Amino acid sequence: MIENPSQNPPPGWYPDPQSPQMLRWWNGGEWTNDVRPATSTDVATPGDGRMRPVSDWMTETFRLMINNAGSLFTLAVIFLVPAALVSALGLWFGIKDLLVIIDNEAVGNPFTFEGAESLGIAGLGLVANLVLTFLFSVCAARLAMSGRFEPAIGWADALMSGIRRFLPAIGWTLFASLIVMGIFVVIITVSVMLGPIGGLFGFLALLVLFVVGFGRYAMVFTTPYVAGAGHRNPLSAHRVTAGHTGGLMGRTFLLVLITLTVSLAGSFITGPVAALGGAEPISTDDTVIRVADFLGGNLGLFLLTTLVNSIIGGVASLVWHVGQANLFEDLGGVIDPELRNHGKGKTPAPASVASM
Repeated sequence: MIENPSQNPPPGWYPDPQSPQMLRWWNGGEWTNDVRPATSTDVATPGDGRMRPVSDWMTETFRLMINNAGSLFTLAVIFLVPAALVSALGLWFGIKDLLVIIDNEAVGNPFTFEGAESLGIAGLGLVANLVLTFLFSVCAARLAMSGRFEPAIGWADALMSGIRRFLPAIGWTLFASLIVMGIFVVIITVSVMLGPIGGLFGFLALLVLFVVGFGRYAMVFTTPYVAGAGHRNPLSAHRVTAGHTGGLMGRTFLLVLITLTVSLAGSFITGPVAALGGAEPISTDDTVIRVADFLGGNLGLFLLTTLVNSIIGGVASLVWHVGQANLFEDLGGVIDPELRNHGKGKTPAPASVASM
């Protein structure tokens, strides 16, 4: 044991004296409440230029979700269940009388609409769904990441913490979304201006740039949820991702693959249920389309499929945000002190550190 402060090792991850199978963060003077599984002998400290192996990173991501499953389920009940109900009821009553009439002999626009007076109800339901789902993402990501600095905060603290973080999070997320949409507009515009062959090469070149940029800066969509003030904007993401483009691209698109797989699995689950409710696909031969036919004729089954889709979407979103937040912290990104310091005083810190 090292008792002399002058002989204390520098800040970093060391075997936890209380739980040897875990690593605990030593800040240079005392133990903190920041722990993680000792799954790799090559220990990387935040900001030292190394990323954990993919297996360790994914293990940590799912560990944070599983260990806090009870509190995350409570947040899902608070946010995702109402989100599914309001969007489902809004769609059900908002488009029940909507007809799309197609006139194949018309000059100009062949589409006319009838019964669109209630579309506002559907719109309000969808907006409420987006707000509640976004709140769930913020609160759940903060709750899961607080588990990195055990003990994790409770669902009530996560709820209040997420509400306080809602406006800056949605602001930066919209900003990042506008950047992505702007890039797509540039890609399409350049492709059209350069003609068929030049447009194809231009499209491919810009697409490669977008893939590389998204792979490196995708955490811009997550850092507003969990990062400290001043460390949740694109510039901070640029600083912490410098020199890690390849590793970040691989991990980012692994998260994309996982979230798409989860969503696809959800469609396999809800598809047959929707068919039982009488949902019908679009027929290209129809000249009068009753939009409500897409929902089926059974409100109960439609509510059920909407709820299942909402929960599956919430899980996919949580995997993405917790995985990205772990990457951000591993690379030296500053996590919100509210998440790091909540456990101080709850777990006594040893006065000395075990030598490695």
